[in-house]
Amino acid sequence: PGFLLSEDTARVLRVALDVARETEGVFDPTLAALTRHGPVAAKQWGWQKVRLEGRRVWAGGTCFDLGGMAKGFAAQEALAAMRK
Repeated sequence: PGFLLSEDTARVLRVALDVARETEGVFDPTLAALTRHGPVAAKQWGWQKVRLEGRRVWAGGTCFDLGGMAKGFAAQEALAAMRK
């Protein structure tokens, strides 16, 4: 069934996956699995294994590191709110 994400989380993940695709994996939001759990997580690593449809994500047991993307998103949202 996948996981239902909040709209904001889905937006951040969508951008992260787009960047992964555009950089051919140089930036990979699933790298957290490898950095946190080492080689045993190799089967759970790789942005290509992630499917995002709307707000629902299927990730095959991997975990994400969206820290940098989420901070940029939060900064953009704060700036937009201040401009209103």
